Amino acid sequence: MTKFLSKKLFYIVLLLGLISCSEDEDYEPSFGGTYTGYYYISTPTTRQLPIALTVEFDLGNYTGHSEDSVHHSVFMGQFTVDGNQVSLTNGFNAVEKSQWKRIMTGTYRYELIDETINMSRDLQDGGIEGFRLTKE
Repeated sequence: MTKFLSKKLFYIVLLLGLISCSEDEDYEPSFGGTYTGYYYISTPTTRQLPIALTVEFDLGNYTGHSEDSVHHSVFMGQFTVDGNQVSLTNGFNAVEKSQWKRIMTGTYRYELIDETINMSRDLQDGGIEGFRLTKE
């Protein structure tokens, strides 16, 4: 009788383990760490050169700087991840006339592949802007 109960208990525990490891659960990737990459933007009529940047994501906050001499800027703010979207709220920008006030604000679709985050969003004029960031 004891063997029967032991086997039954084993199968119950095994079944619970399999159920709790369901693949369809929501997966929230870890954005923590320092990333280097670039910002890009293109419209139906123009395409700008990518702007190199470094961004650090840590505990719901981000800080970064662009490395392009024309658009050089230091920026920081908060971020949240929900499903396949990341929302950035720009809290500070060190350069008054910088484009980064608009760029590092808003909601982007993202895709995480290995150590690379691809974030993009559609623009009202039919263009697209985004980031390609690789973890250091």
